[in-house]
Amino acid sequence: MPPFAYSRWTRSRRANLIAGSLSASLVLATLAIGVGASGCKDAKRDDARNESETVLRDQAALEQVINRDLELDKVMQEADEAVAHNELTKAIALLDTQAVHGADATLAAANASVVTSTWGQGRRIALIALATDRKNDIPKYAAALKAGDLGAKLNAIQAQLALQRRAMEVQASIAGGPDAAVPAASAP
Repeated sequence: MPPFAYSRWTRSRRANLIAGSLSASLVLATLAIGVGASGCKDAKRDDARNESETVLRDQAALEQVINRDLELDKVMQEADEAVAHNELTKAIALLDTQAVHGADATLAAANASVVTSTWGQGRRIALIALATDRKNDIPKYAAALKAGDLGAKLNAIQAQLALQRRAMEVQASIAGGPDAAVPAASAP
């Protein structure tokens, strides 16, 4: 084989090796970009899954507070029924004991609830505001019943109805998950 033929063969072989290694490098770079891009999608998917799991944990924690509030609501309904049957002594006793303790328990549960999502934090604030307002309003309701003033009784009952509406809104916003409307955090 003539010397120039060898060098041509060597060059073409070397060129093929370089071209092959460039092709391999391009393939590896393309794969790396593809893996990186799918890694971004995987990270976004993982973030969404983690957020969803966090919201579900928050929802469960907040439902525990709602259950406390529902227990308080049963006592309040019993007091309202006693008022409707003109059993004011029974209603006052329920308000001064069971309702006050129930309001304290609900507020303590709301304050102790641990939520980490933005969704859960907004609902927790609404629950704390509701529990605080309920706790502050129960003694006023009992005092109005003790006073015997019809206007004071009416105002107290209207305040209780407004609190009950708020409680239903908060409960619905928690049960509805992240797509539900955020309840008002303050008194109506």
